[in-house]
Amino acid sequence: MSAINTTPRAVTGATPGAAPGAPAPAAASGITSAADQQDRFMQLLVAQMRNQDPLNPMDNAQMTTQIAQINTVAGVEKLNKTVEGLASDLRALLARSAAATTAASGTATPASKENQS
Repeated sequence: MSAINTTPRAVTGATPGAAPGAPAPAAASGITSAADQQDRFMQLLVAQMRNQDPLNPMDNAQMTTQIAQINTVAGVEKLNKTVEGLASDLRALLARSAAATTAASGTATPASKENQS
């Protein structure tokens, strides 16, 4: 049995087994989420395990390292989304605080002072 090439392919718009010039699937045409990448990685890992040489199986440490790396990517994406949400909430809170402070201090804008005269 021959060895399986585990080198990641660059996304070129072509899928394995697809006819040349066939349109790229939606996921391959843009940025994919960590969940999509994790799903593709697990499919590749399962195929690799099914087709491995029984007399020379894949190293457990290598497989564990690959799984840990894909889980790290998923965790970083989740952390980024959480931080973006917190930053958005903070901006909204600061805007409300500034508006409340202005209203409480009774400070009028120059346009509203002209209307009072």
